[in-house]
Amino acid sequence: MIAKIMVVAVVGAAVSAGMAASAPGGRPSADEIRALAIRVADWQLQTPSRHAPTDWTKAALYAGLMEVSRITLDARYHDALLAMGRFNRWQLGPRPYHADDHAVGQTYAELFRIHRDPAMIAPMRERFDWIMANPKDDNLSFQLKDKTDRWSWCDALFMAPPAWARLALVTGERKYLKFANRLWWLTSDYLYDRDEHLYYRDDRYFSQREANGRKVFWSRGNGWVLAGLARMLQVVPPDFPDRERYVHQYLEMAAAVCAAQPADGMWRASLLDPDSYPLPEASGTGFFTFALTWGLNEGLLKGQEYENAVWRAWAGLRTCVRDDGRLTHVQPIGADPKRFDPEHSDVYGVGAFLLAATELYRRAGGRIRAPGEPPPGAASPDRELPVPVVVPAAVTNAPTAAPALPPSAQPRAWGRHVPERKDDIAWENDRIAFRIYGPALEATGEISSGIDVWVKNTRRPVIDDWYKSGDYHRDHGEGGDFYKVGRTCGCGGTAVWADGRLHFGNNWVRHRFLRNGPDLVEFEAEYAPWRVGPRTITETRRISLRLGSNFNRIECRYQVEPPGDLLVAIGIVERPGEGRARWNREEGWLSYWEPESPPNGAIACAVWAPPAQIVDIVRAEGHHLVLVKVPANRPLVYAAGAGWSKGDFPSPEQWEAHVREFSQRAREDLTP
Repeated sequence: MIAKIMVVAVVGAAVSAGMAASAPGGRPSADEIRALAIRVADWQLQTPSRHAPTDWTKAALYAGLMEVSRITLDARYHDALLAMGRFNRWQLGPRPYHADDHAVGQTYAELFRIHRDPAMIAPMRERFDWIMANPKDDNLSFQLKDKTDRWSWCDALFMAPPAWARLALVTGERKYLKFANRLWWLTSDYLYDRDEHLYYRDDRYFSQREANGRKVFWSRGNGWVLAGLARMLQVVPPDFPDRERYVHQYLEMAAAVCAAQPADGMWRASLLDPDSYPLPEASGTGFFTFALTWGLNEGLLKGQEYENAVWRAWAGLRTCVRDDGRLTHVQPIGADPKRFDPEHSDVYGVGAFLLAATELYRRAGGRIRAPGEPPPGAASPDRELPVPVVVPAAVTNAPTAAPALPPSAQPRAWGRHVPERKDDIAWENDRIAFRIYGPALEATGEISSGIDVWVKNTRRPVIDDWYKSGDYHRDHGEGGDFYKVGRTCGCGGTAVWADGRLHFGNNWVRHRFLRNGPDLVEFEAEYAPWRVGPRTITETRRISLRLGSNFNRIECRYQVEPPGDLLVAIGIVERPGEGRARWNREEGWLSYWEPESPPNGAIACAVWAPPAQIVDIVRAEGHHLVLVKVPANRPLVYAAGAGWSKGDFPSPEQWEAHVREFSQRAREDLTP
């Protein structure tokens, strides 16, 4: 035993020496950070663990894989997580109240942001609704027999609250956030030391002291909390009453954690007595690095002290990665924090490392995809996937995989000219479908430059089948054409606004497809010149729709004679009855939820335009309109999209939450 302890101490000292030597060097590039993250993630995916697939340990790994999937050039981590969710049947862990068993819900909600499949969050929603209807009392003593039915230990603040907050985000129902918020601050009032600005693990540590006489605050436990604060602040809305309390606590803890960092960059198991704990500890260091770097990236933390801290920490973490990608120096669960095998690895440490790597990649200038944006080539929930390697090899009760879809039924973004239906142009992806009208229809006297919507609740392509049947105005289980356009903007079409009214163009006269699947459909439609007072307007629209998105990118280029600026209206036609219009001029969006139309549900439309170009948002001529100034010889680039109450958006609140989320990343998403 003595010999083993000496070996551990020597290895730990050698690692520390290596860290200290690497810290002053130049910072790695974004590509170097991504390459190391991929090496670690790939090693873990190829190394089955003993933990259950809904366990908190795996949930931390899933959170890291979800984040690192946003910086990769392919979809293998996304697809592994999708396979995991299907394997788990989207269930949480087995213990109803236990925070650890809620943690996997964070990844379910993030996958829902991409795929909008209600099945992904249905069990979580059912569980959380039940908990709110049957809450436990507020006694947080860790001496209670059912102590884990409450958030009575600090780790719980990473496990449960971010899952509850993400469910609130994706459903638009703040009751989940309000419930989690109340419990967070109960736990904080009980376990947070207002002098040291750190959390006790639980109440058993209130009176304990380290060898140097300082209070006992565990590194990984406080790493869970600081990372939990960051993951809460990622999704808590700016107007939520207690958001500033989270910011304040985050800043206090960040300062305390930074002050406790050893010179080699790696935190030890004990924050206030590191000398008694010689081994560097990778999981706590990973969580701290993630949370601090996120704060720098978001502008909450400022100053060279924090900048130096995160890069010192990364220099240390790099030395814990072996050539094959194995992450070492992860303190085992329940082990002696002073003496553990420095070669030990575990999935929660890998999750922390990947969270940190993603934020450092962003810090180094790398592009990170927005939440809800699928990686290139991402699988859909309908596609056959293998049993994921992130579940234990011993588990054998995997559901039988569905048969592979034929190519014609696989989700894709595509479109076509439909001469057999009077020159429609129809296009779709796995979420939604649209069409615009052409010259053969105009010859019949039906004139419109508006955008029509076909709603669907299937991921497969439907355009060809629906046109072939000719019976698409009735819902046969997959959706249909229930939208009326006429001489209007429809769902996000445009018109020139002059003399207080709309001036429409006619049907398109020429078109060409530029891209046609599988991940993007893009085409141009040209419109014949039309008169607006003394001016002649000619328009070309370029419309593109990506797989996984409810929104078209639309670029309108105008030729105006005589030349000059235009005032353009982006419109959503209004329906008789009690619809619901919401807008935010500062964020650039307008949403309209149509009145219910039994048995076909309700269709929702929304548009987004660059806020700096918006002149006004008005209700006029049977439309809700965003009036936009278009400078001479400049294109108008905006977004228009739709959803359905019988599809991905059962309520207007859910649709509006999606619109708000889209608006936050719209400028980046609409960059060609």
